[in-house]
Amino acid sequence: MSLSNAELKAQISARLVESGEYDTILTFLKERLYECGWYDEVKLLANSEISNEDNLNFNRINFVLEPKAMDLVPDGVKKESLVKIAEFLESIIE
Repeated sequence: MSLSNAELKAQISARLVESGEYDTILTFLKERLYECGWYDEVKLLANSEISNEDNLNFNRINFVLEPKAMDLVPDGVKKESLVKIAEFLESIIE
């Protein structure tokens, strides 16, 4: 029996959490983003957006900031994170 993409994704997510690897990868990502100044850049963007907004609304600000913040993640950090995820996936393939 073949699993749907949603079922496969749910199983992988569960294994990530159960193994503790989710927390390990998340901690790694947070540290790398902090080291490269990503948090500071996103904070500046948020402050700029908030100062230009007459009617503050979290959902609106998040809608505007999220794609910009994602674009600011350095390619090296993305690649390193993907390598860690790929290593985990390889370790669970039976």
